[in-house]
Amino acid sequence: MAPDPQQNSVPDHSSSPPSLEGLDGDLNDSPDQSIAQKSPPGTYSEKTNRILAWVQLLRSIAPVIWALVVLVVIVPLIGQIFIHQAFSSAQLKSNLSKSPVQTVVVQPGIDWTTVNGAIAQSLQTAHESAEAYASAELDQWVGELMDRVDQSFLDWYFSYFNQKTVEFKGVFVQLTAGVANLINPDWPSASERVAETLTRDFQSEFAKRVLKPQIAQLKLERLTQATVQQYLSELSASLTAVPVTYQIPQADWDRYLNDIAISIRDTEGNISTLSLKVLMGEGLIWR
Repeated sequence: MAPDPQQNSVPDHSSSPPSLEGLDGDLNDSPDQSIAQKSPPGTYSEKTNRILAWVQLLRSIAPVIWALVVLVVIVPLIGQIFIHQAFSSAQLKSNLSKSPVQTVVVQPGIDWTTVNGAIAQSLQTAHESAEAYASAELDQWVGELMDRVDQSFLDWYFSYFNQKTVEFKGVFVQLTAGVANLINPDWPSASERVAETLTRDFQSEFAKRVLKPQIAQLKLERLTQATVQQYLSELSASLTAVPVTYQIPQADWDRYLNDIAISIRDTEGNISTLSLKVLMGEGLIWR
């Protein structure tokens, strides 16, 4: 009987032949079990645990991944659908039919020529008002001065003692001036000296009894200030009504007033140039 090849391939150090039960057990073993038996202990179980951990991780983050997909893909897609529907021709027509019709009113342009005429009229009115006020105040002051002339100066001038004083002073000045003119012909004549002396006395007495220079200076200064106040107040009141009448925006009105300059001469003859905007501001302060 020929020898079995399988028995020859498996080394056996014993003298007894292999049993059939051992062969059947070797043939029934699966390939995985054989691999597991050949692999180092613990390696296969560790790999299996790792695979199970990754699967568990993927299952846990699956809702997050789907939520991101919905936010990044699904929501924008729905938004595009809504936008397309909103801007469709039928939807636009329905929206236009529902929306009320708005009427746009175009403001007519400002006629600056008419505004210039109104400004000129305001300046003229303010000037006339200030002139009338100054004239009335001057008339009242002149009336007070005339009362002083009648009650004080004329009584002094036509008094008996003053006439005699004037006569004696005339003789005295005539003689002294004649003698001085004989000594020095370049000096004024006697008649000129008499007229000069008497005129100086009259002016001094008139200023003391009627004019009173210090009081008159204060009176004129106050009258000047009051006249300026009257002019600015009237001008400000008149100009304030112009933008309301012609519906001029405040910014355009301020720019217009700044572009208009007025030259003013003070009591000493100095000329000052001010914008109409500044004059309006001064008028509001005075008021």
